[in-house]
Amino acid sequence: MKAIVGVDPLETYRHALRLLLRLRPEPLGLRFVHAVEPLHTFLPADPSSQVPYRAMLQEARKAGEAALGALKSEFEGQGLTCETALVDGFPSHMLIAEADRERAEWIAVGGGQKGALENLFLGSVSRGVLTGASQSVLVGKGETAGEGPVHAVFATDHSEYADACVQKLLNWKLEGLGRVRVVTALPRGMSEPETRSAVERKTVQVATQFREAGVEAEVSVQEGAPSQVLPEAMRSSGAELMILGAQGHGFLERLLIGSTSLQQVASAPYSVLVVRR
Repeated sequence: MKAIVGVDPLETYRHALRLLLRLRPEPLGLRFVHAVEPLHTFLPADPSSQVPYRAMLQEARKAGEAALGALKSEFEGQGLTCETALVDGFPSHMLIAEADRERAEWIAVGGGQKGALENLFLGSVSRGVLTGASQSVLVGKGETAGEGPVHAVFATDHSEYADACVQKLLNWKLEGLGRVRVVTALPRGMSEPETRSAVERKTVQVATQFREAGVEAEVSVQEGAPSQVLPEAMRSSGAELMILGAQGHGFLERLLIGSTSLQQVASAPYSVLVVRR
């Protein structure tokens, strides 16, 4: 499996990279991509400002080349298949283009969590990739452990697409996927005994698929809005990764409700893996 890793200057991509390596998809090929964003998007519009545009661009490219060279040496030394690419353009666009050209299955990026500047630029990259990519997307946030199994929450609405994403996830044979809590948020007003029983049966069926694949799994059906149920499931289970299926403006928007959906995925304090079939 090939994964495109978006290398940012603040190195938040390492949050996603650590999770990816701990999940251990086999075989794994890494392509580290650093996009040099057009500096005119940050510079004054007044040409008389005499900003040394060319010199700044050269410094940005030099820093990107150095970062990619260090990563190649680091991971080839660990016996991993590793490629690098320095490209010019807006990071989210270029990461998607690289993933399409390389027929990669995953795009891994860092998410802004530390401050306003990081949230502004890195947050926009993760949001751009989430909304524009046809590949599965791993957004790594915050400090993550360097080793050990990854405990996760898998969110499902039991749609046909979500069920297909379970199979996609299991087909990757993620040897490092540890305990999984399968969570369904039951909308308020739909908690009649018959409805709840049917949803619980479906949720148990999903958990059984994980168990048959050798992954410890538990079940949780909670009444409430997904934007409330899912963060609580992350907290109470001690999980560090939220996994969900999404097909652009389909399940992701339904799962996390309207205009707050993308903000929840891109800005939540935990890492997110969006599985696309």
